[in-house]
Amino acid sequence: MQFLALLIAFVASIGPALAQSSCTNIVDGSDPSRIFHLARGHGSAEISTDSRGDPKIDGRMHGVRYQIYFYGCKNGEKCSSVQFRAGFTQNNKQTIERMNEWNVSKRFGKAAIDKDGDASIEMNVNLIGGVCNANFDETVGWWSTVLREFLTFINFKT
Repeated sequence: MQFLALLIAFVASIGPALAQSSCTNIVDGSDPSRIFHLARGHGSAEISTDSRGDPKIDGRMHGVRYQIYFYGCKNGEKCSSVQFRAGFTQNNKQTIERMNEWNVSKRFGKAAIDKDGDASIEMNVNLIGGVCNANFDETVGWWSTVLREFLTFINFKT
């Protein structure tokens, strides 16, 4: 009986380790082109650099442009996080109260307005330690959902 208890404890302790080891393709910001290829799987995308020399991806989903900005980079590589972002200029300006309504009711995507009343939505992703390729691909899918729902929320016509 004692042997059986030890065996169960051993199997229970290696379960999480086995689950972790199943992640062989890691996305960690060391190679921005991997993130570019995952983004391209969800719509059109182009990779370039921003004014600081860090990678930047310009993409399209649901008929609108968005960007993926890279942060915490060393020489344009080994970035520690990314931010998905889209901004919208509209005739019907948004209000702080409307953006707060989004922020309180939605788990993913942070909404804001600029001084001109133009809305934006962003979603930050921490890459320190890396995430499985499948996880980041799913994150791009979440961004697609956030973006689509935000377009409806602000009544943006493409």
